[in-house]
Amino acid sequence: MSLETNESLLNYQIAAACQKVTNFLDHANQLFATSQSAVGIKDEWSAASAELRSATFELVRQKDEMSAARSAMEETLRASLVKYSMLFDSIPLGITVSDQNGAILETNQEAERLLGLSKEEHLQRSIDSPQWRIIQPDGTPMLPDEYACVRALQEKRRIENVEMGIVKPDEEVTWISVTAAPLPPENSGLVVTYSDITGRKRTEDALRESEARYRTLVEMAPFGIIVHQEGEFVYANAAALRLYGANTFVELQTKRFWTWFTLPTGH
Repeated sequence: MSLETNESLLNYQIAAACQKVTNFLDHANQLFATSQSAVGIKDEWSAASAELRSATFELVRQKDEMSAARSAMEETLRASLVKYSMLFDSIPLGITVSDQNGAILETNQEAERLLGLSKEEHLQRSIDSPQWRIIQPDGTPMLPDEYACVRALQEKRRIENVEMGIVKPDEEVTWISVTAAPLPPENSGLVVTYSDITGRKRTEDALRESEARYRTLVEMAPFGIIVHQEGEFVYANAAALRLYGANTFVELQTKRFWTWFTLPTGH
């Protein structure tokens, strides 16, 4: 039984005890009015007083137990809130919580670092505020309807692993992977989590740049370069095509590797 139910019951019992006292006083007045003996009144008063004392002691005991239970529950709640607060701020993920209209209600320390905003600035925004500067993986602007959080709120479902670039006030871009999901029960708001993938993105960009430089070097090499697999050409640069008298790579592919092994006369 909940504390609220117990308190209601206790209040009812106190009211019942008070009603008993009132009834006894009314009865006492009736006895005096009918000139019954004082002894009778005294006996009934003693019995009623004893009953009232017993009921009062029981009510006080119950109230003390309820107060102790409430204090224990409040202490447990305070401890849980402290643990939640520590976890919320120490977890290595940015976390944003909004209401059902998209107004931001809560954010943690990692979110401040990733987004380049103080908590106060963050709480002044909504999830689709025009102040956000967010870009797609290809560098083009991302529209609010494409944000993971906006989609999750509109579509009422979990949206996972959306890559977004946050352009900070100093023009630095932090890349994050975002997952957003509605909070239960329905229309209770939204929780958004995001992790820093800037290092991974920089590594991928460096790899693409390296591959592009390597391909340019191979393509422009003054000597022929051919790659074959199981007797079939899979790559040849422009110098190799000239060397073997092929106009296109497709033409070169129509021949088996060993038919081209002997260089043309004069080479």
